[in-house]
Amino acid sequence: KLTSGEQALHARPPKSLEVWLKYLQGYDYAGQFNIDNNNRARLIAEECIALEPDFWGGYLLLGIVHMMDYLLGSTKNPAQSLNLAIEYLEKAAALTDRKGEALMFLGHVYAIKRDYDKGIKLGEQAIALIPNGADAHAFLAMNLNFAGRPEEAIPLFEKAMRLNPLPPPFYYLNFASSYR
Repeated sequence: KLTSGEQALHARPPKSLEVWLKYLQGYDYAGQFNIDNNNRARLIAEECIALEPDFWGGYLLLGIVHMMDYLLGSTKNPAQSLNLAIEYLEKAAALTDRKGEALMFLGHVYAIKRDYDKGIKLGEQAIALIPNGADAHAFLAMNLNFAGRPEEAIPLFEKAMRLNPLPPPFYYLNFASSYR
């Protein structure tokens, strides 16, 4: 009785342990914010999709990679990279009942594209799906910063840091931007 319904809190893992381990490694590479590791994450995402095309994680990872191509300035076609990020993140969301993480990144891509209302709306949906998600709060806060609404971002960054007391450096960078 105590664990009844808990399975709804976890996204469906891939069928293969190999794909799951690759996905985790690729996600770690993508989060290191440098071109070489982003390219490693791309290869891993493509492997995940080739090995298990119905696993949402490969598409999520590839969407993140395309977003990072734009953010790192490593793309020759920034608009195409953002459009590919949207395509892959939407596919990831369509393949899982746990859409929060995909919506969090998707909202950020829309904010980058200066479609602030859509970015904020998707960020709010992500928080509704992952209410204790530190990254969901941080990404919505970044979207609000992009929209010129830093005063609304500050409490979200504060909450993100309460939820994750050892946050990644991008929290601090963007939190400082809110105060600036």
